[in-house]
Amino acid sequence: MKSIIKLVKRSSGIFFLFFSFFSFSQNIKIKELKGQLVNDSLDVSGVHVVNKSSGATTISDRKGTFSVLTKLNDTLVFSAVQIQIRAIVIDTTFFDQDFLWIAVDPVVNKLKEVVVKPHSLSGNLSYDLAQIPKKQINFEDVGVPGFKGERKEKIVKPHNIALGVLAGGLDLEAIYKHISGYYVNLKKKRNLDVRFAVIYEMMDFYGTVFLLREFQLEEDELYAFLIGCSENSDIVAQFRASHHNLVIEYLHQCNEIV
Repeated sequence: MKSIIKLVKRSSGIFFLFFSFFSFSQNIKIKELKGQLVNDSLDVSGVHVVNKSSGATTISDRKGTFSVLTKLNDTLVFSAVQIQIRAIVIDTTFFDQDFLWIAVDPVVNKLKEVVVKPHSLSGNLSYDLAQIPKKQINFEDVGVPGFKGERKEKIVKPHNIALGVLAGGLDLEAIYKHISGYYVNLKKKRNLDVRFAVIYEMMDFYGTVFLLREFQLEEDELYAFLIGCSENSDIVAQFRASHHNLVIEYLHQCNEIV
C-alpha cells in the first residue's frame, strides 16, 4: 500500500511539473514586430536586423521598413556600413506597439590626413574628356524598367500550339516536350525550387535558435522537418501571406504527428 502511495505522489509530481512547463510555454507571446528605420540624411535600405536571442534575421527594404519575429526580452541589433550599430531590448513598451520607429545615426569617418595628388591634366579640355573611361549605360541609368536575373524557359501552353498551327506554323519542340512529360517535370521542379527557397526564408525569419528550441530538434534535423511539414500543410502559402501564428500552429501539429 505504501509503495502505491509513493507511486501516486511521484506521478502527481511529474504531472504537476509537466503541466507547469506546458502552461508557461503557452504564455510565451510571440509576434511579428514591424517597424521602420528613420534618418533624414541616410539611406536606410539594406540594414541588417538580427534577433540575437532567436537567430532570426532580415534586411530593411528601400524605405527602411522591416519585420522580424520576436518575443519579450529579445535583443534586436541593427547594423550596416552607413549607420552606427544600435541594439534594443524588446520590453513591454516596444512589444505592445503595432509599429516601431527606430532612429539611427550615421557613421562618422574621421581621416587623420588628406593627401592631394595632382591629376595628369593637359589643359586641353577636349583631350582630357576623351581620356575619361567610358561607362556603358544600361536601362537603370536612364530609368527604364528592365529584367534582371536568370531568364527561365518558357512553357508553351497547348492552346498556343494550336494557335500556331492555325497561323501556319508548327512548334514540333513544344509538342514533343508536352508528349514526353518534360513540361510536367519542369513545373514540378519549379514548384519545389520555390518551396525550398521559402523554407530557407522561414529559417532566417523565425531564427534557427527559436525553431530548434521550440520543437526540440537537432540542427541537422531542422531542414528535413520543415520540408516534411510543407508537404503535409500549407505553411509555405501561410508564411508568404505573413500568417505567422498559423505557421507556428501548423508546425506544432506536424511535430506532434512526427
